[in-house]
Amino acid sequence: DHYASLRKRAPDFSANLLSWTRHMATEESEAKGPPAASDPASAGAPAPNLGGSEVPTNQTGISEVSMAYDAMEREYKKYTARLQENAPRILLVGDTGAGKSSLVNLVFGFKPKDGATVRAGGRPCTQNFAEWGPLPSAPVRVIDSKGIEKRGDQVEQVSKYIEDSLQKDAMEHVHAVWYFVGDRWQEGDKEHVQKLQEMCGVVVVMNKTDARKPEEVENTRKAIQEDLPSIELVLCGDPRGTMNWIKQECVAGHPRKEFIIDMERNRWICQKETGCDDQGNKGRCSDSGDDQPYGYVDLVNLTVDHLPKMCKESFLAAQRVD
Repeated sequence: DHYASLRKRAPDFSANLLSWTRHMATEESEAKGPPAASDPASAGAPAPNLGGSEVPTNQTGISEVSMAYDAMEREYKKYTARLQENAPRILLVGDTGAGKSSLVNLVFGFKPKDGATVRAGGRPCTQNFAEWGPLPSAPVRVIDSKGIEKRGDQVEQVSKYIEDSLQKDAMEHVHAVWYFVGDRWQEGDKEHVQKLQEMCGVVVVMNKTDARKPEEVENTRKAIQEDLPSIELVLCGDPRGTMNWIKQECVAGHPRKEFIIDMERNRWICQKETGCDDQGNKGRCSDSGDDQPYGYVDLVNLTVDHLPKMCKESFLAAQRVD
């Protein structure tokens, strides 16, 4: 279900594959010569009918459909193997509690496990970095800078880790960094992000914004953009299963008491009157919201732009939000 690019090509792929198997079956039968007398097909035995239309067969009685299925399965295995080989490496940088694991779980469907020092492929990692993936359902490699806070010598550990990766084979590079910001934009964040940008693509992530006060989120966003006007910044949240989707005020500043709340659809809409038009018709705010996750599609789109061409298809196959 995760390999969207294969699904899009499926009709043309299937037609070409069936044509190819017919050609190969003909060549195979010509090479083998006429079938043996004991072969049911040579004795005039009809091919089985599986639903009203005749199943196409070659001279040896092998079903074209079966051959096509086998060939498609082989091609699919080659395709998925290529996705695994070209899995990009995404480095997570951020303080404890910034929402790294929950975001990875929502985007890719798995969580980096606490305390792990070996990735799925069995390769040992350093004390402060644990790598996870690629998985069959998620051809991506996620590196968690576990236990590293964004300050002092620990910041240098992250930079050195990326620098060391760039000395290796291209598939061992750190291809992108997700830089998580917690409750506030801290002193030194600007310099750290700028240094990381010199080595690879960086997307700054504010996760769990649905659980924070709107004014705190807005103040942090402004602080980031004042320091780094051109930075790629994503605000993410997943209010499902909570009441965080009902805001205290709408974007225009109207209080919650002005909302109409639909608890069956988990949706609200602001109905604050905003005056009348020239015909005397009353206007209303109509700002609205719901409980659906937000920001994650933007994160995927921004990240894929930073990846080398050979990794893009794997990354898009791994993500499950778009």
